[in-house]
Amino acid sequence: MIKLKKAPFVCNGCPNKNKCKKNRYFYYAEDANNDYRRTLVESRQGIDLDKYSKEDIYLMMNHINNTKREKLNDDTPYNLMKEKIGEENIKRPRFLFYPRKRYYT
Repeated sequence: MIKLKKAPFVCNGCPNKNKCKKNRYFYYAEDANNDYRRTLVESRQGIDLDKYSKEDIYLMMNHINNTKREKLNDDTPYNLMKEKIGEENIKRPRFLFYPRKRYYT
């Protein structure tokens, strides 16, 4: 997407918009607000943990923490959980406390 080089970066108030041969960009406040609201709703839905419930994750972590290191081949519990759950979920520090994603129909 090509942006205009000077403010206001859109053609809404431009006096030359009828004669101008450049690409035209218009700002529609209602569309922008709807996109923003949609982003807010999607970001608040939580992480999708369909494969494992919270109890399963707690049981895995408890088992890993109680197992001797010799049996784990010096892998940390963090690395083992990363393999099981996925790195994108482990990166979030409080991922266990987020609500599950809800799919609305």
